[in-house]
Amino acid sequence: MRNLMALIYYLLALFGCSGGGQTVAHRVSVDGKIAIDSQVRSTGEISRFECAASRSGQCHYSLFVAAAAPERFAVAVGDRREIVGLAPGFKVCASADPAPLDRDCRPAAD
Repeated sequence: MRNLMALIYYLLALFGCSGGGQTVAHRVSVDGKIAIDSQVRSTGEISRFECAASRSGQCHYSLFVAAAAPERFAVAVGDRREIVGLAPGFKVCASADPAPLDRDCRPAAD
């Protein structure tokens, strides 16, 4: 059922329909150069992580869902990753660097 709902949301998005949602943008410049330009769009059951630019060539994400251990992954510049079924209220941090981030989007303590 969850996959069917995700397919319906995806098809509606193809035709320009939006069921609401939330967008989180991460854009940081250092010395006038883009360090990271990323957007996370959550609509219904689908969360799309898009990496527009990163000085390292990848956007590194730390995804926090409730009290679970963070999920970490990277998306290459120009690519995107979709995750179906994330719990509402998740938190995401993005960085050009692969170092793990904590829930406050600061470098995680070792």
